[in-house]
Amino acid sequence: MYDPRAQTFFINESVKCDIIYRLDFTEIPHAAASYIAYYAALEFHSDVIGDKAKMARLESKLGLLYVALSTQDMLNRNINARTSPGAARLLSGVRPASR
Repeated sequence: MYDPRAQTFFINESVKCDIIYRLDFTEIPHAAASYIAYYAALEFHSDVIGDKAKMARLESKLGLLYVALSTQDMLNRNINARTSPGAARLLSGVRPASR
């Protein structure tokens, strides 16, 4: 990382940032590649051709691919409903304060 204000690579404090990985299309997971391809097809079709029946089929397939992509994302992140803060509060038996 580089600090443009101090013009140095040495940063003497904690930094919070988003990391963006640039990958070739062939390097991304199949679920993501399929979603991107169908999304691009839907955008092209709506801009150029506009056949309603074909757009409905593309939208339907895109919805299914989004579910597959979300599922793969949850598996990769190792998301568990039992370990979320809300679930931990429920499992601990703590009740919200009444007003």
